[in-house]
Amino acid sequence: MSAQTLVYGTIDDALVFIDRDLAQELALLRTGIGTWGQARELLPPRRWQDIVERLEGWEKEPPASAEPFDLSQIPGYDDGDWPEWPAQLMLDWMPPELIARFGRSTASVLNGDFLDIAAQHEAALVTVLEGAGWTCIKDNALVRTASGYDPGDRECPINGGSGLASVS
Repeated sequence: MSAQTLVYGTIDDALVFIDRDLAQELALLRTGIGTWGQARELLPPRRWQDIVERLEGWEKEPPASAEPFDLSQIPGYDDGDWPEWPAQLMLDWMPPELIARFGRSTASVLNGDFLDIAAQHEAALVTVLEGAGWTCIKDNALVRTASGYDPGDRECPINGGSGLASVS
């Protein structure tokens, strides 16, 4: 991931950083679409195509345009395997030296490893990321929604959210 604008926030006392455009897309996907027709119109073409391919993989067609948009109809959603999990994506783009310095890779119960960064490292990590060329904007509500959490409830994942449950 080249330097860009990141949004970040805290979930379960852990910092989560995500590309701002992806965070907005995931938040829209999780909470901003009323019908399947709106999904087709509002989502980026690659996201819509991914949904269509997931449905076709299960020999399903996208529901009619006027039908209510329901993420649980998309294979992988209820399992927490889709859409992307921001805490897991951080392992793909964050420089290894920052992972070692500020966090640790932690195994989740069902969905693979994710990056766990204690909230106490916020100021130091933001300083380092900005020094490396990223722009960092704190937006807890957007990050929580993009991650599958209700933005106003510390304890409540949105249905299908990956959460940060870990294996000890």
